[in-house]
Amino acid sequence: MRALVLEKKGELSLREIALPLDVGPDDVRIAIHTVGVCGSDVHYYTHGAIGSYIVRQPMVLGHEASGTIIEVGANVASLKVGDRVCME
Repeated sequence: MRALVLEKKGELSLREIALPLDVGPDDVRIAIHTVGVCGSDVHYYTHGAIGSYIVRQPMVLGHEASGTIIEVGANVASLKVGDRVCME
């Protein structure tokens, strides 16, 4: 999967990152369609920190996303494959 990574203040890269292949019994796998860039992402990029949270190592940006569930774990009862979801 590709992710936007803040390498350090003012420096971004688009990287391939590895994610776990197994879906746990309480988890879902989501095919991401859209990811928003919010004010905190911009602040980390421009200032390298928000208050006491300082970027000390590369950090994946974009925590507001939407997509479609493509796999569900055995214990998941309230969601199913094909559901469209948004998450933070």
